[in-house]
Amino acid sequence: MTTLGLTALSASSVAVADATTAAATEASSHSGKMAVSITGWPNITGLTVLADGIAVTPSNGVYTVATHSRLTILAASVEIATLEAKPSITLFDLLPEQHEEHEHRSCGSSTELAKLLSLLLSLDSDANPGNGISIPAMTSTQRPVQLAGLSETSLLSLELQLSGRSVPLNTALLAANAALDQETWSESLATRTPFVNDMSVLQSYLDRVLGAFAFDSNSTLEGFSYLAPSEVNSIPATLKSQGMSFDGNTPVFSWRYGLQRTDPVTYKPTLAYPLDFPADIQAIFATFGNKPDYGHIGDIDIANGKLYAAIEDEDNTQFQDYIAVY
Repeated sequence: MTTLGLTALSASSVAVADATTAAATEASSHSGKMAVSITGWPNITGLTVLADGIAVTPSNGVYTVATHSRLTILAASVEIATLEAKPSITLFDLLPEQHEEHEHRSCGSSTELAKLLSLLLSLDSDANPGNGISIPAMTSTQRPVQLAGLSETSLLSLELQLSGRSVPLNTALLAANAALDQETWSESLATRTPFVNDMSVLQSYLDRVLGAFAFDSNSTLEGFSYLAPSEVNSIPATLKSQGMSFDGNTPVFSWRYGLQRTDPVTYKPTLAYPLDFPADIQAIFATFGNKPDYGHIGDIDIANGKLYAAIEDEDNTQFQDYIAVY
């Protein structure tokens, strides 16, 4: 394993953008106000949102709140999350904070996710998450309880009181997996990115890199590890060809030899390192066999603020693979 520093790619969290997110972004341009939407699967409606303690009435699924306000989100009489206002809130944003100072949340299966799904599924008005989760209005004189403080037994008992049925935690996770397995994507023609001269731009870039080495054997990759925004915009597909990972706010993509960070709404690049292959791992690959072998970056994942990239030998699959940590 090798550890490489790349502060610029430190993760926050990712939200999946859709048409509702676009509408929220446009509305948030009003001075001092932000439009907030609950986005992505399982398409939740009926949540109660408090901004700095004051209930906010949604309009077409959009909650307009003061910028930087603190949101409290409840399902029926259960407080499920508190977080700073942001345009797009996903299911994973509703999980408890793992690191309060940074508001990092896990995007993997966990007890916290199972409890959240269990509650939401039990409250769904038609018990069919395939068409979204709709939480009916409920009146309660009791003080809201925090989901994070409930044991599984207490949660299931509360679900019975609220809706007359309960959903075991494992059942909730399996239901989520089944629903996500059936997820389909449709292209947004309005935001479609034309792939014009995609490879020619990359080829021109690599020609410059190889030219530098041809004329100076002592040349390094310094100066070639970064592409100008105009160049990156010209090759939107190539630099996103290997893997994608996110942790709530920031999508990160990999291609064979580098990494790219993008805007969470438009997916346009905000930072790209097209040549960010770990030099110490490549030095190991270069010693294999009777000729220099070359490695490439495969799929990536983000956990606890670090990016983990699979490094594979692309010439001989029998050689050892590595994990680079950024």
